[in-house]
Amino acid sequence: MMAPFDAHLTNAEWLALTTEAEVMTPPPPVDLRKWAVDFIVFAEGPRAGGRYVAADFPFFDRLFEVLSPDHPCRIVSLGKGAQLGGTVVAMIFTAASTDLDPAHLLYTHPTEPNARRWMRMKFKPFIKGIARLKSVFATDRTKDASATGSYMERRDGRATIQLAGAASPSSLSEISVKRQVQDDLAKWDDDNGAGDPEGQADSRSKAFDDAKIFKVSTPLVADNCRITKSVKAGSDERWNVACPHCGHVHELDWDSFRTNIESGGDPGDPFFICPSCDGEIHEHHRPRFNDPARGATWRAKHPERAGYHVSLQLPSYVSPLARWAEMAHAWLAAKGDPNAEQVPFLTIGWA
Repeated sequence: MMAPFDAHLTNAEWLALTTEAEVMTPPPPVDLRKWAVDFIVFAEGPRAGGRYVAADFPFFDRLFEVLSPDHPCRIVSLGKGAQLGGTVVAMIFTAASTDLDPAHLLYTHPTEPNARRWMRMKFKPFIKGIARLKSVFATDRTKDASATGSYMERRDGRATIQLAGAASPSSLSEISVKRQVQDDLAKWDDDNGAGDPEGQADSRSKAFDDAKIFKVSTPLVADNCRITKSVKAGSDERWNVACPHCGHVHELDWDSFRTNIESGGDPGDPFFICPSCDGEIHEHHRPRFNDPARGATWRAKHPERAGYHVSLQLPSYVSPLARWAEMAHAWLAAKGDPNAEQVPFLTIGWA
Protein backbone atom coordinates (compact mmCIF):
# COMPACT_ATOMS: atom_id res chain seq x y z
CA MET A 1 0.00 0.00 0.00
CA MET A 2 1.30 3.46 -0.86
CA ALA A 3 2.30 5.59 2.12
CA PRO A 4 0.04 8.56 2.97
CA PHE A 5 1.18 11.88 1.60
CA ASP A 6 4.01 13.42 3.60
CA ALA A 7 4.53 17.13 3.03
CA HIS A 8 8.24 16.66 3.73
CA LEU A 9 8.73 14.31 0.77
CA THR A 10 10.52 15.79 -2.19
CA ASN A 11 8.81 15.84 -5.56
CA ALA A 12 11.15 13.10 -6.77
CA GLU A 13 10.35 10.88 -3.78
CA TRP A 14 6.61 11.41 -4.21
CA LEU A 15 6.85 10.64 -7.92
CA ALA A 16 8.75 7.43 -7.19
CA LEU A 17 6.14 6.28 -4.67
CA THR A 18 3.29 7.13 -7.03
CA THR A 19 4.92 5.25 -9.91
CA GLU A 20 5.56 2.22 -7.70
CA ALA A 21 1.91 2.19 -6.61
CA GLU A 22 0.71 2.32 -10.22
CA VAL A 23 2.97 -0.58 -11.21
CA MET A 24 1.88 -2.71 -8.25
CA THR A 25 -1.85 -2.03 -8.76
CA PRO A 26 -3.35 -4.84 -10.85
CA PRO A 27 -5.17 -3.76 -14.02
CA PRO A 28 -8.97 -3.87 -13.92
CA PRO A 29 -10.65 -7.00 -15.35
CA VAL A 30 -11.18 -7.00 -19.10
CA ASP A 31 -14.98 -6.79 -19.37
CA LEU A 32 -15.89 -7.22 -23.04
CA ARG A 33 -19.63 -6.99 -22.37
CA LYS A 34 -19.31 -3.68 -20.55
CA TRP A 35 -17.05 -2.33 -23.29
CA ALA A 36 -19.64 -3.24 -25.92
CA VAL A 37 -22.48 -1.60 -23.98
CA ASP A 38 -20.49 1.53 -23.13
CA PHE A 39 -18.84 2.28 -26.44
CA ILE A 40 -20.44 0.64 -29.48
CA VAL A 41 -22.51 2.80 -31.80
CA PHE A 42 -23.26 0.97 -35.04
CA ALA A 43 -22.25 3.14 -37.99
CA GLU A 44 -23.83 0.99 -40.69
CA GLY A 45 -26.31 -1.85 -41.16
CA PRO A 46 -29.83 -2.47 -39.83
CA ARG A 47 -28.92 -1.03 -36.41
CA ALA A 48 -27.08 2.04 -37.71
CA GLY A 49 -27.01 4.79 -35.12
CA GLY A 50 -28.01 2.40 -32.36
CA ARG A 51 -26.04 1.02 -29.46
CA TYR A 52 -25.27 -2.55 -28.46
CA VAL A 53 -28.14 -3.70 -26.22
CA ALA A 54 -26.94 -6.64 -24.15
CA ALA A 55 -30.46 -7.60 -23.09
CA ASP A 56 -31.28 -8.42 -26.73
CA PHE A 57 -28.45 -10.95 -26.88
CA PRO A 58 -28.19 -12.53 -23.41
CA PHE A 59 -26.65 -15.70 -24.84
CA PHE A 60 -23.54 -13.71 -25.85
CA ASP A 61 -22.70 -12.88 -22.23
CA ARG A 62 -21.13 -16.32 -21.85
CA LEU A 63 -18.91 -15.66 -24.86
CA PHE A 64 -17.75 -12.32 -23.47
CA GLU A 65 -16.96 -14.02 -20.16
CA VAL A 66 -14.82 -16.81 -21.63
CA LEU A 67 -13.12 -14.64 -24.26
CA SER A 68 -11.78 -12.37 -21.52
CA PRO A 69 -8.14 -13.02 -20.55
CA ASP A 70 -9.39 -13.46 -16.99
CA HIS A 71 -11.03 -16.78 -17.92
CA PRO A 72 -8.63 -19.76 -17.93
CA CYS A 73 -9.82 -21.44 -21.15
CA ARG A 74 -7.53 -21.35 -24.18
CA ILE A 75 -10.01 -22.24 -26.94
CA VAL A 76 -13.53 -20.89 -27.48
CA SER A 77 -15.63 -22.49 -30.24
CA LEU A 78 -18.97 -21.17 -31.47
CA GLY A 79 -21.05 -23.20 -33.89
CA LYS A 80 -23.89 -20.95 -34.94
CA GLY A 81 -26.76 -20.44 -37.30
CA ALA A 82 -26.77 -17.53 -39.74
CA GLN A 83 -28.36 -14.15 -38.91
CA LEU A 84 -27.20 -14.54 -35.34
CA GLY A 85 -24.64 -11.79 -34.73
CA GLY A 86 -21.59 -14.04 -34.40
CA THR A 87 -19.52 -11.74 -36.61
CA VAL A 88 -20.25 -8.86 -34.22
CA VAL A 89 -19.00 -10.94 -31.28
CA ALA A 90 -15.76 -11.64 -33.16
CA MET A 91 -15.34 -7.94 -33.93
CA ILE A 92 -16.02 -6.96 -30.31
CA PHE A 93 -13.41 -9.48 -29.16
CA THR A 94 -10.94 -8.09 -31.69
CA ALA A 95 -11.53 -4.39 -31.03
CA ALA A 96 -12.10 -4.49 -27.26
CA SER A 97 -9.11 -6.75 -26.60
CA THR A 98 -6.88 -4.51 -28.70
CA ASP A 99 -8.15 -1.53 -26.73
CA LEU A 100 -8.16 -2.92 -23.18
CA ASP A 101 -5.40 -5.55 -23.19
CA PRO A 102 -3.11 -4.92 -26.19
CA ALA A 103 -1.58 -7.95 -27.88
CA HIS A 104 -0.99 -9.16 -31.42
CA LEU A 105 -4.04 -10.82 -32.99
CA LEU A 106 -4.36 -13.06 -36.05
CA TYR A 107 -7.72 -13.00 -37.85
CA THR A 108 -7.97 -15.88 -40.35
CA HIS A 109 -10.62 -16.40 -43.02
CA PRO A 110 -10.83 -19.23 -45.57
CA THR A 111 -8.93 -17.10 -48.12
CA GLU A 112 -6.94 -13.86 -48.11
CA PRO A 113 -9.53 -12.07 -50.33
CA ASN A 114 -12.21 -13.06 -47.77
CA ALA A 115 -10.07 -11.56 -45.01
CA ARG A 116 -9.44 -8.28 -46.82
CA ARG A 117 -13.13 -7.99 -47.68
CA TRP A 118 -13.98 -8.48 -43.98
CA MET A 119 -11.57 -5.70 -43.04
CA ARG A 120 -12.96 -3.32 -45.64
CA MET A 121 -16.69 -4.09 -45.40
CA LYS A 122 -17.13 -5.26 -41.80
CA PHE A 123 -14.41 -4.29 -39.35
CA LYS A 124 -13.50 -0.78 -40.50
CA PRO A 125 -17.17 0.32 -40.70
CA PHE A 126 -17.72 -1.27 -37.27
CA ILE A 127 -14.94 0.66 -35.53
CA LYS A 128 -15.87 3.84 -37.42
CA GLY A 129 -18.79 4.36 -35.07
CA ILE A 130 -16.77 3.85 -31.88
CA ALA A 131 -15.32 7.22 -30.89
CA ARG A 132 -13.05 5.67 -28.26
CA LEU A 133 -11.09 3.80 -30.93
CA LYS A 134 -10.09 6.95 -32.78
CA SER A 135 -7.33 7.40 -30.20
CA VAL A 136 -6.40 3.71 -30.26
CA PHE A 137 -5.84 2.82 -33.91
CA ALA A 138 -3.42 4.59 -36.20
CA THR A 139 -5.46 6.79 -38.52
CA ASP A 140 -2.94 8.94 -40.39
CA ARG A 141 -2.23 7.90 -43.97
CA THR A 142 1.36 6.92 -43.26
CA LYS A 143 0.77 4.54 -40.34
CA ASP A 144 -2.58 3.23 -41.52
CA ALA A 145 -1.71 2.60 -45.16
CA SER A 146 -1.49 -1.14 -44.54
CA ALA A 147 -4.96 -1.23 -42.95
CA THR A 148 -6.48 -1.08 -46.43
CA GLY A 149 -4.97 -4.52 -47.04
CA SER A 150 -4.26 -7.14 -44.43
CA TYR A 151 -2.87 -5.35 -41.39
CA MET A 152 -3.92 -2.83 -38.76
CA GLU A 153 -1.90 -1.37 -35.90
CA ARG A 154 -2.47 0.41 -32.62
CA ARG A 155 -1.21 3.96 -32.65
CA ASP A 156 1.37 3.13 -29.94
CA GLY A 157 2.50 -0.08 -31.66
CA ARG A 158 1.54 -2.30 -28.72
CA ALA A 159 -0.87 -4.43 -30.75
CA THR A 160 -1.61 -5.38 -34.34
CA ILE A 161 -4.42 -7.11 -36.20
CA GLN A 162 -2.94 -9.35 -38.88
CA LEU A 163 -5.23 -10.91 -41.50
CA ALA A 164 -4.58 -14.31 -43.03
CA GLY A 165 -6.14 -16.80 -45.42
CA ALA A 166 -6.30 -20.47 -44.43
CA ALA A 167 -5.65 -21.40 -48.07
CA SER A 168 -2.33 -19.52 -48.00
CA PRO A 169 0.30 -21.26 -45.82
CA SER A 170 2.65 -18.29 -46.12
CA SER A 171 0.15 -16.06 -44.28
CA LEU A 172 0.10 -18.57 -41.41
CA SER A 173 3.84 -18.73 -40.92
CA GLU A 174 6.59 -16.84 -39.10
CA ILE A 175 4.31 -15.00 -36.67
CA SER A 176 3.48 -15.49 -33.00
CA VAL A 177 0.22 -14.12 -31.66
CA LYS A 178 -1.48 -14.18 -28.28
CA ARG A 179 -4.98 -14.01 -29.75
CA GLN A 180 -6.73 -15.47 -32.75
CA VAL A 181 -10.06 -15.50 -34.52
CA GLN A 182 -10.56 -18.41 -36.90
CA ASP A 183 -13.62 -17.28 -38.85
CA ASP A 184 -15.88 -19.34 -41.13
CA LEU A 185 -13.89 -22.37 -39.97
CA ALA A 186 -16.18 -24.93 -41.62
CA LYS A 187 -15.13 -23.63 -45.05
CA TRP A 188 -11.38 -24.02 -44.53
CA ASP A 189 -9.69 -26.50 -46.88
CA ASP A 190 -8.52 -29.84 -45.54
CA ASP A 191 -5.03 -29.18 -46.88
CA ASN A 192 -3.53 -25.90 -48.10
CA GLY A 193 -0.50 -27.49 -49.70
CA ALA A 194 1.53 -27.40 -46.51
CA GLY A 195 -0.78 -29.47 -44.35
CA ASP A 196 -3.76 -28.78 -42.11
CA PRO A 197 -4.40 -24.99 -41.96
CA GLU A 198 -6.22 -25.20 -38.62
CA GLY A 199 -3.23 -26.90 -37.04
CA GLN A 200 -0.93 -24.31 -38.62
CA ALA A 201 -3.04 -21.46 -37.22
CA ASP A 202 -3.23 -23.02 -33.75
CA SER A 203 0.56 -23.34 -33.68
CA ARG A 204 0.93 -19.57 -34.08
CA SER A 205 -0.10 -19.20 -30.42
CA LYS A 206 1.86 -22.05 -28.86
CA ALA A 207 4.41 -19.65 -27.33
CA PHE A 208 1.71 -18.13 -25.09
CA ASP A 209 0.38 -20.02 -22.09
CA ASP A 210 -2.49 -17.53 -21.84
CA ALA A 211 -3.42 -17.50 -25.53
CA LYS A 212 -7.06 -17.15 -26.58
CA ILE A 213 -8.22 -18.80 -29.83
CA PHE A 214 -11.79 -18.07 -30.96
CA LYS A 215 -13.15 -20.51 -33.56
CA VAL A 216 -16.47 -19.46 -35.09
CA SER A 217 -18.53 -20.71 -38.02
CA THR A 218 -21.89 -21.80 -39.32
CA PRO A 219 -21.67 -25.61 -39.55
CA LEU A 220 -21.75 -27.64 -42.73
CA VAL A 221 -23.74 -30.86 -43.02
CA ALA A 222 -20.59 -32.84 -43.88
CA ASP A 223 -19.42 -35.39 -41.30
CA ASN A 224 -15.94 -33.85 -41.16
CA CYS A 225 -17.16 -30.28 -40.52
CA ARG A 226 -14.41 -28.49 -38.60
CA ILE A 227 -16.64 -26.39 -36.36
CA THR A 228 -18.85 -29.36 -35.49
CA LYS A 229 -15.81 -31.38 -34.45
CA SER A 230 -14.44 -28.45 -32.47
CA VAL A 231 -17.70 -27.89 -30.60
CA LYS A 232 -17.96 -31.57 -29.70
CA ALA A 233 -14.36 -31.56 -28.46
CA GLY A 234 -15.09 -28.82 -25.93
CA SER A 235 -17.66 -28.29 -23.18
CA ASP A 236 -20.48 -28.49 -25.79
CA GLU A 237 -22.87 -25.99 -24.26
CA ARG A 238 -26.42 -25.40 -25.49
CA TRP A 239 -28.64 -22.38 -24.88
CA ASN A 240 -31.70 -23.42 -22.87
CA VAL A 241 -34.77 -21.18 -22.81
CA ALA A 242 -37.53 -20.77 -20.24
CA CYS A 243 -41.04 -21.64 -21.38
CA PRO A 244 -43.11 -18.42 -21.29
CA HIS A 245 -46.08 -20.44 -19.99
CA CYS A 246 -44.78 -22.83 -17.32
CA GLY A 247 -41.15 -21.73 -16.90
CA HIS A 248 -39.67 -25.13 -17.82
CA VAL A 249 -36.04 -24.66 -18.97
CA HIS A 250 -35.09 -26.59 -22.10
CA GLU A 251 -33.58 -26.42 -25.58
CA LEU A 252 -35.96 -25.38 -28.33
CA ASP A 253 -36.59 -28.56 -30.30
CA TRP A 254 -36.32 -28.05 -34.05
CA ASP A 255 -38.34 -31.21 -34.66
CA SER A 256 -41.43 -29.68 -33.00
CA PHE A 257 -41.08 -26.59 -35.22
CA ARG A 258 -40.59 -28.68 -38.36
CA THR A 259 -43.44 -31.09 -37.56
CA ASN A 260 -45.84 -28.19 -37.04
CA ILE A 261 -45.20 -26.57 -40.42
CA GLU A 262 -44.99 -29.89 -42.31
CA SER A 263 -48.36 -31.03 -40.95
CA GLY A 264 -50.26 -28.01 -42.22
CA GLY A 265 -49.45 -25.37 -39.64
CA ASP A 266 -49.25 -21.76 -40.74
CA PRO A 267 -45.64 -21.09 -41.87
CA GLY A 268 -46.34 -17.40 -41.38
CA ASP A 269 -46.71 -18.00 -37.64
CA PRO A 270 -44.68 -21.11 -36.77
CA PHE A 271 -44.02 -22.18 -33.20
CA PHE A 272 -42.18 -24.59 -30.92
CA ILE A 273 -43.83 -26.84 -28.34
CA CYS A 274 -42.80 -26.87 -24.68
CA PRO A 275 -41.94 -30.48 -23.72
CA SER A 276 -43.34 -29.89 -20.22
CA CYS A 277 -46.71 -28.16 -20.69
CA ASP A 278 -47.25 -28.55 -24.47
CA GLY A 279 -47.68 -24.80 -24.70
CA GLU A 280 -47.00 -23.05 -27.99
CA ILE A 281 -43.87 -20.90 -27.99
CA HIS A 282 -44.11 -18.21 -30.66
CA GLU A 283 -41.57 -15.70 -31.93
CA HIS A 284 -43.16 -12.86 -29.96
CA HIS A 285 -42.27 -14.80 -26.78
CA ARG A 286 -38.54 -14.51 -27.52
CA PRO A 287 -37.70 -11.70 -25.05
CA ARG A 288 -39.33 -13.74 -22.28
CA PHE A 289 -37.92 -17.17 -23.10
CA ASN A 290 -34.41 -15.73 -23.56
CA ASP A 291 -34.48 -13.91 -20.22
CA PRO A 292 -31.84 -15.22 -17.74
CA ALA A 293 -33.97 -13.82 -14.89
CA ARG A 294 -36.62 -16.36 -15.87
CA GLY A 295 -34.08 -19.21 -16.07
CA ALA A 296 -32.63 -19.08 -19.60
CA THR A 297 -29.07 -20.35 -19.38
CA TRP A 298 -26.24 -22.31 -20.99
CA ARG A 299 -26.01 -26.00 -20.09
CA ALA A 300 -22.88 -27.99 -20.84
CA LYS A 301 -22.62 -31.64 -21.85
CA HIS A 302 -19.00 -31.69 -20.70
CA PRO A 303 -18.51 -28.96 -18.05
CA GLU A 304 -15.22 -30.55 -16.99
CA ARG A 305 -13.64 -29.43 -20.29
CA ALA A 306 -14.46 -25.73 -19.86
CA GLY A 307 -11.18 -24.92 -18.12
CA TYR A 308 -9.38 -25.43 -21.45
CA HIS A 309 -12.00 -25.44 -24.22
CA VAL A 310 -15.40 -23.75 -23.96
CA SER A 311 -17.63 -24.64 -26.91
CA LEU A 312 -21.16 -23.53 -27.67
CA GLN A 313 -23.92 -24.40 -30.13
CA LEU A 314 -26.36 -21.61 -30.90
CA PRO A 315 -29.23 -21.86 -33.43
CA SER A 316 -30.53 -18.84 -35.30
CA TYR A 317 -34.05 -18.95 -33.92
CA VAL A 318 -33.03 -17.57 -30.52
CA SER A 319 -31.69 -14.37 -32.10
CA PRO A 320 -33.76 -11.20 -32.57
CA LEU A 321 -32.05 -10.84 -35.96
CA ALA A 322 -33.79 -13.96 -37.33
CA ARG A 323 -37.41 -14.32 -38.47
CA TRP A 324 -39.13 -17.64 -37.89
CA ALA A 325 -41.52 -17.27 -40.81
CA GLU A 326 -38.57 -16.95 -43.19
CA MET A 327 -37.07 -20.13 -41.74
CA ALA A 328 -40.37 -21.99 -42.10
CA HIS A 329 -40.83 -20.99 -45.74
CA ALA A 330 -37.20 -21.83 -46.56
CA TRP A 331 -37.57 -25.27 -45.03
CA LEU A 332 -40.80 -26.04 -46.88
CA ALA A 333 -39.28 -24.89 -50.18
CA ALA A 334 -36.28 -27.17 -49.67
CA LYS A 335 -38.11 -30.20 -48.28
CA GLY A 336 -37.36 -33.38 -50.21
CA ASP A 337 -34.23 -32.10 -51.93
CA PRO A 338 -31.19 -33.21 -49.87
CA ASN A 339 -28.94 -30.59 -51.43
CA ALA A 340 -31.44 -27.74 -51.09
CA GLU A 341 -32.21 -28.75 -47.50
CA GLN A 342 -28.69 -27.71 -46.56
CA VAL A 343 -29.57 -24.03 -47.12
CA PRO A 344 -32.18 -23.65 -44.36
CA PHE A 345 -30.16 -26.10 -42.26
CA LEU A 346 -27.20 -23.73 -42.37
CA THR A 347 -29.47 -20.81 -41.58
CA ILE A 348 -30.94 -22.57 -38.59
CA GLY A 349 -27.81 -24.16 -37.19
CA TRP A 350 -27.91 -27.62 -35.70
CA ALA A 351 -31.07 -29.51 -36.55
